[in-house]
Amino acid sequence: MDDYIFPVTIDYNREILQQYISSIDVWPSYSPDGGNIILDHKDILFPINIEAYKIKGQLLESTTYSFSWVPPKSETGYHTDKTRGCTLILPIDDSPHLIKFEGREDYYYDGPVLTNAKTIHNGVNHTDKHRFNLLFHFDKSYEDIKNLASTNNLVTKWIQTYPVKLNFDNNVIQKYFNCSDSGTVVIDKTNDGLMINSNRLIKYNRANDYDICLAIKYMLDNPQVKGVDLV
Repeated sequence: MDDYIFPVTIDYNREILQQYISSIDVWPSYSPDGGNIILDHKDILFPINIEAYKIKGQLLESTTYSFSWVPPKSETGYHTDKTRGCTLILPIDDSPHLIKFEGREDYYYDGPVLTNAKTIHNGVNHTDKHRFNLLFHFDKSYEDIKNLASTNNLVTKWIQTYPVKLNFDNNVIQKYFNCSDSGTVVIDKTNDGLMINSNRLIKYNRANDYDICLAIKYMLDNPQVKGVDLV
């Protein structure tokens, strides 16, 4: 099995990616032949998402990345990805994902896996929920990237941190900013929302953690902004 799929260890903010990708209403159609055949599953290439870009920054050899969506009870169909050497798949939703390989046993995964892009395979959504993956593509061969992963040379140990101190429990915000107890930007929770450094308020009602992270980041990048209202 190691010659076509291999588990990889990488930390990522799965919750915030799920909130982000679930909010996308319009996906471009995906076609393997320039538009003659339109497949049920869809990909978005080069998506603008800070969390995906942060993960890409940790990978020492990756080229491009994309989000993949397979609707309930659908599949990608058997195919090979001839234009690249291998793909790192990061599942986003919580359901175990199924990938079928031609002439080989089925494989279920719930964490990051490296797949040999030239192996004939089929991504199957066996559930009644949407299946989301974040895909990182490599030009180098599967064997080359697998060797890097197995020797801990694929993922950098460098991380990006913000001088943010979070005075309440929220794993998504904590992971988004890599918060520090000694941070100079202090975020407190109030009845109206979040207070940043005691004078700038983020008001929210139904906003999810992803929206809140973007609001915090916007206020950090724009110190002249006094507050943000989220619905």
